[in-house]
Amino acid sequence: MSPLESAVPHPLVSLKEMTNVFQLCRSDQWKKVHVLLIKKPWIALYPMTMDNNITTTVLHQAITSRGNIHHRALVMDNILASTPEAARLTNGYGSLPLHVIAQRNTKIRAQIKERIIYQLIAAYEEALTKEGGPGKRTPLHIIFTDYVSPELTQYMIEHGSRACFMKDRKGYLPAHVACSRHCSPEKLGMLLAANPAALNATTKDGHTLLSLATKTATKSHPNYALIDELNLLLSASRGSSVTPESDVLSDRPQDSSVDPSVQSCYPPTSIM
Repeated sequence: MSPLESAVPHPLVSLKEMTNVFQLCRSDQWKKVHVLLIKKPWIALYPMTMDNNITTTVLHQAITSRGNIHHRALVMDNILASTPEAARLTNGYGSLPLHVIAQRNTKIRAQIKERIIYQLIAAYEEALTKEGGPGKRTPLHIIFTDYVSPELTQYMIEHGSRACFMKDRKGYLPAHVACSRHCSPEKLGMLLAANPAALNATTKDGHTLLSLATKTATKSHPNYALIDELNLLLSASRGSSVTPESDVLSDRPQDSSVDPSVQSCYPPTSIM
């Protein structure tokens, strides 16, 4: 087997050895994986084949595992310090590690998740504008399916602003995903500052930011602030006045204790 082609040449690793490494990952023996990587860091640059014949890497597995997060974090830190080239490797679904960790369903504590994301961007900043997975989404699209700090959101936009103009397979810009996932007006402002035209952009099925925010509004997530902000922005762009959506929907109960950045009707695309 050969490691990443663009990497500095490393000792060859046999298929049998990588199969053993994969078994350690799948059985959540991350302490053993960590010790192995200290001895042979180049192993992180070799592909492994899962039971469904889809290729993966140790870094991808450390992100998607349900095992002890502290042990997995040691492995991720080790890989990104010793072999940062691993951040450039895609799995069999065409997803980089940054695509995978940006997902909502990773079992990683928020503080650790954001730290690893910063490290992945430092290792391969171009990943921010790479399409990945069946949905052809950038990490910026995917990050809006989860709740992360405004600081990380702004950092991703600043370092990968071109992603704000990129559409996924359904024609969604990151701003469309954000509005379908109850994002805050603050985060919406970050996206529109990078791409003002997104305010009126439509998806392949004809949705706008406002229609998605309205469509995904629920009793527990009424999107009042987001819808009001969009109406105000659209009004300003047309030079007319508009009644705030919160007044129109005042009969709908609002649960102010629920974070506005979670849950939505936008179907997440699974990326292994």
